[in-house]
This record gives sequence, structure tokens and C-alpha cells, in this order.
Amino acid sequence: MRGTTSLIAFVVLLPAVSSAAQTGAQCEAAEYKAAAAEAKGELACYATAAKKSILVDTTCITAVQQKFMATYAKIIAKGGCFRGQRNNSGDVDSDVTLFIQSLNPAIGACLQAGSPCSSPLDCCSGICSALPPDTFGFCV
Repeated sequence: MRGTTSLIAFVVLLPAVSSAAQTGAQCEAAEYKAAAAEAKGELACYATAAKKSILVDTTCITAVQQKFMATYAKIIAKGGCFRGQRNNSGDVDSDVTLFIQSLNPAIGACLQAGSPCSSPLDCCSGICSALPPDTFGFCV
């Protein structure tokens, strides 16, 4: 009888233990994993465009970024992060963008000056005169 009571108490407490806040190390690992998923998603958008010889679909990039922002917010909301409740998703997103831009000169074809572009990554020069979001510019 005593063993059965202990087992019931353990089972009842188990859900409470599993929903505890994450540790700083768990949060950091989740942040890295989210950044990797964003980079992978955005690079898939570029790969799809390259395969079709078209400009990258900005809606594809936006969808990946929105998913990353939502995932990052959930990570921070769990608590236990080294930087507290401060949401650095914008900084991480910018770093992912810089990483992808750093790959552009080394990978694939690019558009020459005067070609329509939607991102600096489209242009051989790395400069697209696009103005507001969702508009096309021209490679410089």
C-alpha cells in the first residue's frame, strides 16, 4: 500500500516538474537552434529562386522571419535565459541576414547593373536601389 501511495504522488507531481522554467543553458541552446532554423529557411528561399532562375520571393523570406520571431518569443517567455526577459530576436535576425549576405558573393549567379532587384543579394555589386519594402529597385 505504501509503495502505491508513493507512486501516485510521483505521477501527480511529474507534470509540475516538466513545466518548470528552462535553464540558461537550455535557453541559449534553443536560441541557437532557432537562429539555425531561420538561416536554413531563408537559404531555402534563395535556393528555390536560384533553381528557377528568378529573384528570391520576399514573401518566402518574410514567412521564415515571422516564424523565427514567434519561436524566439516563446523561448524567452519560458524564462531562465541568461539575458532575462530581454527579447533579442531583432539582433539575431539581423545577424542571420548578414550571414546570408556574406554568402552571396561566393555562391551563384548575380544580376548586373541596371537589372531589377528586390534585395542587395540579387546584385553582383551587392547594392540594390530598392526603396520601401515590397518594392523593386535596380542593381547599381
